[in-house]
Amino acid sequence: MVLFDTDAVYARLTSRYIGREIHFKQSTGTTMDDAAQGAKQGRGHGTAYVADVQTNARGSKGRSWNAVSSGNIYVSFIIHRNAVDGVATPERHFEHDLELAASLSAMEVIGEHGVTGVKVKWLNDLWIKGHKILGALAEFKGLIQVKGASKYLYILGVGLNLNSDMRHVTELSGLATSSLCETGRLLQREEIFADLCSRLDVNLTKNRADLMELYQKNAAFSVDTDLKVYFTNTSLKSKVCSYQGVDVNWAIKLKDKDGALFTAPITEVSVRPVQQQAVYVLSGEGVVDWSCRLLMKTCTSLLDTVKYDVRSVTMTALLNGGIPRDCALLVIGQLCELLPSSSFVKIVRSHVQTGGTCWCLSNGCYLFLDTSCTDSNAYQLQPVSLTVYGLTPGTSETTQESVACLSGIKLTLGNSRLVEEAGLEIIANYPINESTDIDTHMDHAVKKRVDESKVKGLPRNSAVVVVSSGEGLVCLCEPQLEVSYADIRDFFPEIQHLEENLHSTFFQRDFLVQRIFDYLKL
Repeated sequence: MVLFDTDAVYARLTSRYIGREIHFKQSTGTTMDDAAQGAKQGRGHGTAYVADVQTNARGSKGRSWNAVSSGNIYVSFIIHRNAVDGVATPERHFEHDLELAASLSAMEVIGEHGVTGVKVKWLNDLWIKGHKILGALAEFKGLIQVKGASKYLYILGVGLNLNSDMRHVTELSGLATSSLCETGRLLQREEIFADLCSRLDVNLTKNRADLMELYQKNAAFSVDTDLKVYFTNTSLKSKVCSYQGVDVNWAIKLKDKDGALFTAPITEVSVRPVQQQAVYVLSGEGVVDWSCRLLMKTCTSLLDTVKYDVRSVTMTALLNGGIPRDCALLVIGQLCELLPSSSFVKIVRSHVQTGGTCWCLSNGCYLFLDTSCTDSNAYQLQPVSLTVYGLTPGTSETTQESVACLSGIKLTLGNSRLVEEAGLEIIANYPINESTDIDTHMDHAVKKRVDESKVKGLPRNSAVVVVSSGEGLVCLCEPQLEVSYADIRDFFPEIQHLEENLHSTFFQRDFLVQRIFDYLKL
């Protein structure tokens, strides 16, 4: 079995130096050390050290870097730069030139393969909606002599998440993504690597002004964006400042709340965006714990965490204080009881009626479908966009082909644009425990509790539907979409035989959840 086909890389390369010599290991501690050792042995500029897995990878500021998932690109390059007479140690910002050249090169290459929305997070990461897809690190290793000329020696490391499911890896959930997670497609690693080398060969010849222009065009933060600033010096407290760009040496420019301007290099600070809105997941008493925990994980992994913070909130807090003003979405999963108190139901419904949004799953849908909590004959839910149908095996009450079956339920898409984008294979975990009081036979289960004279217009057999209620929107979602294949062993060992099916369609599940967020205008 060929883990990494170097011949395929060489055949595609157009670079003059970068990647012209490749050393591959199936597993190593860190390619940074491998490349440094190779440089000591006289390996030339552009030599690449690649590994399928790194067991001791490192990032900036000495942080560890998770690089144990195979199928990604983990590489370190030997880089030579012309030395300046009399200067044994160049300024640190020259390392940042290399990191930006690598990050921008990778962004260009994966963009050509359908990975969109990529931004450069100051200073050496690539993000997609707040989730890391690449990290770059350059380390200066001293002066060396190459054919009688003095050169500065750098090791440039790149970790690009390509063909691994980084969203559902427990320790990286909510933090990382990959091209596979973003597109649902496996990319040819050798092709991407060759193109990365070829693009880096060009970008390493660009001056800082050119790199700066590209950075500013693709920066994750716009000017005046609020950032939480964390200082390497732990005696300094973190604080909120507004982003003012970067200076000529890549130091970040910040303005604090008193209006004072200051700059800081990446060695002294790290920054995270301050989200202006939050997604609240119902938790605590009255809510099934696993559903809340998995919904927190799902939302953190699939929402734009530059814009939205994901928080838990209890029924008691909502009853006492109402819906928080910064609530962009209220998420309600599996409930311990079919219906909570009427006071809580009224708070949630009033939130939506006055323009809020809500995503209800499983028996949480009863908050909007049970008519015993309202005296108004005018209370109606009107489908406005997305509809996904649930069918039992052997039925044919749909115009779309159903190809995926799990726990006695099939899902098919009732929206032509979604069918074109995602295909028909969507598998979700339907409730299979009788205690959930969900009937998974024929009709849409929650409709059995609905007074048709008061709640009208819901499509027959609808399993997921986005409806309007007053000025707001609600997604009623009977399948337990918070459950992914990665959760089966920890939470549902009794259905472990379904893990492979869930794994094979994890992208479709994620795609559907993201489209729900889109239709709810997040």
